[in-house]
Formats: sequence, C-alpha cells, structure tokens
Amino acid sequence: MDKNEDEAVRLLEGGKLRQAERILKKMLAVESNCLAAHFHLSRVYRRTQEYELALCHARRTLRLNPEEPNACLNLGLIYDELGRDSLAISYYKRELSRNASSAETLWNIGRIYFKKHQWLRAAKYLHRCFDLGFKPDLEDTVDKLGMCYHKLHDVRSYIELFTRYVQMFPNAGWAFVNLGRALLFVNDYKSATLRLSTAKRLGHGKIVGTELARAKQMMSRS
Repeated sequence: MDKNEDEAVRLLEGGKLRQAERILKKMLAVESNCLAAHFHLSRVYRRTQEYELALCHARRTLRLNPEEPNACLNLGLIYDELGRDSLAISYYKRELSRNASSAETLWNIGRIYFKKHQWLRAAKYLHRCFDLGFKPDLEDTVDKLGMCYHKLHDVRSYIELFTRYVQMFPNAGWAFVNLGRALLFVNDYKSATLRLSTAKRLGHGKIVGTELARAKQMMSRS
C-alpha cells in the first residue's frame, strides 16, 4: 500500500469520505487503471449512496483483477444495499469461492437468507460465521442462528450454540436465558436450574422466575 492509498483508506475509515475521494481521484489521474483507486472509490461511493458510481468502480476493479480480494464482496454489498438480493448473493458466493473464510461475507449472505426465512441456508452460513468469530456482529449472529435452529426444531444445535456463547461471554444474561429455557425443554433440569439461576443473577430474574421455579421443582422430584 503506497502513501496515497494509505492516507485515503485512513480517511475513508474515519468517515472523511470526500477527502478520501479527492486523493483516490488524483491517483486515477496518474494511472487510469489503478486497481486500489477503483476499489476504494467503490467503497467511498457505497457509503455516500452514490450507487451508480460505486458499481462502476467495483466492476472496473473486477475487470482489472478478477481475483482481487474483497472485490466480489464489495459488489455484493452494493447490490445488497440496493435491495437486489439475488445479485448480492451471487457475488457473495463468488467471494466465498475465493476466500471461504471471509466472515463478513458469510455474515451478509446468512443475513439475507435469514431475512427471507430460509432457515436452513441461513444457518449454514451463520454457523460458519460464528465459528470464525465475526466480532462486529457476533451477538446478532448468535441471535439469528439461534432463531434458525428454533425454526428448524434443532434443539441440540441450539443448546450447543448457546453453551459455546456463554463460555465465551459469561456475563451475557440474555444467552443464559435462552440456554436455560432450552435445557428445561429437553428435561435437563439440573443444567436448566444452573443456567436460569445465572440468568437471574445477571439481572433477568423477572423473565425467568417461573421457569427457574419449575426447573428446581422438577429437579427435586428426579
């Protein structure tokens, strides 16, 4: 990354989009096929919602280098924001064919399938996203993935998901609520009592009070 590109990216990520645009345009004035300038200009124009310009530079990026990392992701994001889901999914999948570990791509394609209530497809991508630890939207990933498993009646995967999450975030009261309820559903009263008690300690007592009492009662009978 040269100094001009580095400065443009710094400005772009800092929200100073027009300043970044000026630098990138100067780069293009020197070299009309500057890959970095086209790539980052597409990012600038997506954020300013100048989508025709964003598409122009994103497509040019791909023509210059069909294997450019994140180029297909970038096009997918533009079509995603335009509400053109089929094209967005197509480019997201192309990105994954180049980089199967792109957590951002997995998140976005999973989110579209979730929006469409295609629970099995959504779960496939969101699960992979969670495995990669996509931190910007990890809580939302787990929330959506849990809903997918709920809709699919996959209690085992639901419990495994929230067990992993509370191990990672032991103060996530909402996750203990979900885990405790699932354990109660499968009649694991001891584990349900433990998890629901933790949820109560973390400030969710009003939500889980009745279920916690039931779990304790059933545990005492078993």
